[in-house]
Amino acid sequence: MLSACLMFFQRDPNMDVKIEGASHVAGAALYGALQVYKGLESAARVVGRSASKATVETVHHRYGAEASAVAGDSLTAVGNVAVTTLNVRGVGLRGIAKRTALQTGGQALMHVNQSRANRGASDQPSLQG
Repeated sequence: MLSACLMFFQRDPNMDVKIEGASHVAGAALYGALQVYKGLESAARVVGRSASKATVETVHHRYGAEASAVAGDSLTAVGNVAVTTLNVRGVGLRGIAKRTALQTGGQALMHVNQSRANRGASDQPSLQG
């Protein structure tokens, strides 16, 4: 029983490599999630603009220039309301925490990548073991 306890508390010689590997995987996952989040935001803007433009063009062809101007102004107002709603939701505690977590994670990932680059590839431990 005592020997099992002692074995449990002995330091694993590969622990640093394992921690570094886990850090690398977690950083890559965070980076991927940030890229997906940014891509979704960008895609939503593009879809909104494209849908608005297509609607205005359709209204112009069917009902004329004056109706298309009204449709364009209306869609701009709807878009502004949607953006304002998202911004107001982002001001709450949950939104601030989410934004802070994303920014902090991004900064931590940049710091880890910079320290790896400063150490050079020869100093990097092997993840095989």
